[in-house]
Amino acid sequence: MRKIVSYFLALLLCVPAMAQRETLENLLIDAVAEYDAGNIGKADTLFSRIHAADSTSDAACYYLGLCKYRQGRTDAGNDLLTQAVALDSTNVWYRHILASSLIEGGRYSAAAPMLEKLVKDFPQAYNNPYMLTTAGDAQLSVYKDSLALSFYDRALKIQPEYAPAELGRAEVLKMQKNMAGYFVSLSNIIGNPDVVPHAKYQILDNIMQNLEPHTWWVWSTQIKDLIATNLKLHPDDIDANYLQMNIAFIEKDTTAVVDICRKVIPLAVAQENKEKLLQSWSIIGDMMHDQGNRKAAYQAYEYALAVDPEYAPVLNNYAYYLCLEGKKLKKAEKMSAITVRDNPDNATYLDTYAWILHLLKRDAEAKPYLKHAMIYGGRDSKVVLQHYADVLRALGDGLADYYQSLADQK
Repeated sequence: MRKIVSYFLALLLCVPAMAQRETLENLLIDAVAEYDAGNIGKADTLFSRIHAADSTSDAACYYLGLCKYRQGRTDAGNDLLTQAVALDSTNVWYRHILASSLIEGGRYSAAAPMLEKLVKDFPQAYNNPYMLTTAGDAQLSVYKDSLALSFYDRALKIQPEYAPAELGRAEVLKMQKNMAGYFVSLSNIIGNPDVVPHAKYQILDNIMQNLEPHTWWVWSTQIKDLIATNLKLHPDDIDANYLQMNIAFIEKDTTAVVDICRKVIPLAVAQENKEKLLQSWSIIGDMMHDQGNRKAAYQAYEYALAVDPEYAPVLNNYAYYLCLEGKKLKKAEKMSAITVRDNPDNATYLDTYAWILHLLKRDAEAKPYLKHAMIYGGRDSKVVLQHYADVLRALGDGLADYYQSLADQK
């Protein structure tokens, strides 16, 4: 009899626990439904109740973490996902989402070993170019370049033309000072027809923007080959043409610069690229003036101003060249006035306008523009300092000798 009573007593004690589990399971189903419907606030409330009642529920931790992510609370989301992984380390999706979130938040040192382990533990799912490259990127971000390189190489072994892995590989080789290998990797990327032109431009433009004299001296052939290959594959890409123009500028081949600009102009018109259209006419004008062909220079400037009558670079150069000739000073003054109106802190434009005013015998008006130019870099220019000294001298200002001495020192 006593055994029967004990049995029923135990059974009665289990009933509330069973009922609670059933309630939590139903609540979990409702919470998931709210999450899937996009009702994140409601889902968060329900998952919080489940988590408070049962902190061992990995599903509640996982979904509550996702709710936090969706609400912009990344740190809270990471903490909950970490709990979910600890509760069920066999769930690959928990680990994947956590690693992805850590990478997105810039926490590469935490993500790198997780990705490495995912690739090792689940090769069928993660031994693919994308995941291997992601793992390589994570390792590279924490300066484990050799390990990163191994992941990139594995990705390229599976898919030899996978550009993200090749780009990562190139970065590692550059870090390791293996410049020969670096340029081989870049050649593979630039020569890959599946890589979009803009991505290639960003790579090549980064090289040109950070180009140092010794790099050009040693590797100019490889750099020129990359840019030439890019242009051959994408002859109508304006950026590709401008990269080639950079080479022409470095080599002081003004004829090539003008030829490229004339090629770009119809492309810019067809592609409605106003910026490059203006730049091209402006460059042609500058090159023509440097060659002594003022008529062609001014014609190019007029073409640019027909596109945009207030394009400051052309207005400034056009006005300055006219004032150097002492011709059409009123026209020059009107053009230059627009540049200082729109760019009141540009020392070059301020100097041009002030010098035109000086030539028009309006030195009292010119002085404040040059004084303002001194604040924004004019002291670093011999020309601006000389102009200021000349204007002050014309006004009988005793500071003229001081600024003359500064100009002479330059």
